[in-house]
Amino acid sequence: MTMKSDDKNIFSASAFAWPNTLGAGWYRPGSAATDLFDAQMMRLQHFAQTMQQAYSDTYSRQMDVFNEASDRMHKSMQELMRCQGPVDLLTTETQIAEVMMDAASQRAQNWVELGHKLQECCADLAQSSIEDLRKRSEDIADEAAETINETAHQTHKTIKAVKNTAKHAA
Repeated sequence: MTMKSDDKNIFSASAFAWPNTLGAGWYRPGSAATDLFDAQMMRLQHFAQTMQQAYSDTYSRQMDVFNEASDRMHKSMQELMRCQGPVDLLTTETQIAEVMMDAASQRAQNWVELGHKLQECCADLAQSSIEDLRKRSEDIADEAAETINETAHQTHKTIKAVKNTAKHAA
């Protein structure tokens, strides 16, 4: 079966015009709603990048702790094999316990730091979102007040015109 040149690109814009139609229905660049949407999307993108960096940094620190603990544990095990008496054995076992406790402490500290970073990121996201919503609600309230004032002014003018018309008709 051979393809015609028209059949080669079935996913062209003319073949599927509905995404443009659908998008045109709600996304209008420069409007207040889309600006708010764009700002929120940029904020979420920054949030995701910051979270990813925090997780990456924590993973890197955890691997450093693991590698250091592995090296120290390897040395302690070699010393354990060379022990010649109970004093050497107790000293080496103490070193092994120290390595394990140090590694556990450092890993716990890394998790605490990650928790603080995540808390900070989430708080920043919430704060900036709330600030945008507050600003938008103030803008809407100002627009509503302007509309009310204009409507009251137009109503007053209409009533005055009706009164003048009634005077002249009488």
